[in-house]
Amino acid sequence: MKRDRRKFRLCRKISGYLQIKIVKELQEKERSLTEPILEKVISVIKEVGKENGYDYVLDSSKNQGVILADGDDLMEKVKIKLGF
Repeated sequence: MKRDRRKFRLCRKISGYLQIKIVKELQEKERSLTEPILEKVISVIKEVGKENGYDYVLDSSKNQGVILADGDDLMEKVKIKLGF
């Protein structure tokens, strides 16, 4: 009975370590896949902003704390440059 409990605790401990390791590996893989995409998008946003005479382009994504009031929306120009 004691031996079974020890085995069970050991299995739970190993399972916990494996879960942590897998989550870290997934996070790293996600970062490595999304980073180049984000860099490209930011580059194109800067390019479109510059071409249209803007000094600043604010992120109006949901929950970013920026509210637009009838300003120019560069999204279509950025999507065209990205090939969408």
